[in-house]
Amino acid sequence: HRVPPVRAVPTSLRQLRRRPSTAQRLAPPLPSGSPNGSFAFAFSLRLPAAKSIEASQAAHAKKLAVLRELLRAVVSLVWTKTRHSIVLLSDGVPAPDLAPFRRLGVRLVRLAPPPEGLDKAHKRHVTFAKLDAWSLEYDKVVSLDTDIVVRRNID
Repeated sequence: HRVPPVRAVPTSLRQLRRRPSTAQRLAPPLPSGSPNGSFAFAFSLRLPAAKSIEASQAAHAKKLAVLRELLRAVVSLVWTKTRHSIVLLSDGVPAPDLAPFRRLGVRLVRLAPPPEGLDKAHKRHVTFAKLDAWSLEYDKVVSLDTDIVVRRNID
């Protein structure tokens, strides 16, 4: 079994937003359509709010690192030629930063607000983001962490 070569991962948001290569444009679209009676792989991404300017700069660097990591995970899943939908539940991510995921055929879903009494600065709000995957209208959902690299088809 041959594993596809690892491509360089973008290091800036500008690189994440750039036009897709010819190979990416010619790649077959991922299955979407009606999610009823189907299966999906879900990633959850909820970014904490920054409290100061210094924290804002650090939060931007962290956001870039998390988006790079998530893009690596999604691309690795696409390379294995999965037949199932890929869903990204996100909150606090600007639409232009989600463009590479949209080009890969990922279904983007907005996360519900955290439970009462749990603001976005609280660390546990990230844990609740994963629970939202089970509110999707798929029959089966596999929630994946953003730091994975899929090497073989896991359908």
